Amino acid sequence: MNIHTNNKLFKCTICDHKFTRKDRLKSHMNIHTKEKPFTCLICDRKFTKAGHLKSHTMKHENNYPFKCTLCNYKTVVPANFRRHGRIHSKSKIKPFKCISCDYESVDFCNLKRHEKIHTNEKPYKCKFCDYSSRICTNLKRHTRTVHSEL
Repeated sequence: MNIHTNNKLFKCTICDHKFTRKDRLKSHMNIHTKEKPFTCLICDRKFTKAGHLKSHTMKHENNYPFKCTLCNYKTVVPANFRRHGRIHSKSKIKPFKCISCDYESVDFCNLKRHEKIHTNEKPYKCKFCDYSSRICTNLKRHTRTVHSEL
């Protein structure tokens, strides 16, 4: 019933996210504990959520169900595909605007990432050296290329 009524009884004690199901809260907690219980059988990469592993595995199989007909963009994640579609929209509406400069974006997450430029915030820190980044994927790339032997 909680799912149908959107009654979110299960609350994260760390970041205040709320969930309708206890198992979703438990899965969410992997983000905070850095636990990655789901491992790719092909490349041994680890993930916090089963869905992330499933999407990752689809890439190994070259199975991209979402392909843009206007450019070469392809993805396994429906939300990323919807976000990408806004790039090609005729109106080019960019509702997310930076309060410190003229930057505008079609995506809220891109705006949040951009705003870290102004604060010089680099929350993604390497656990092996003093490298840090504003962008999570940059840290992942750094770790793979610089610390691949670890």
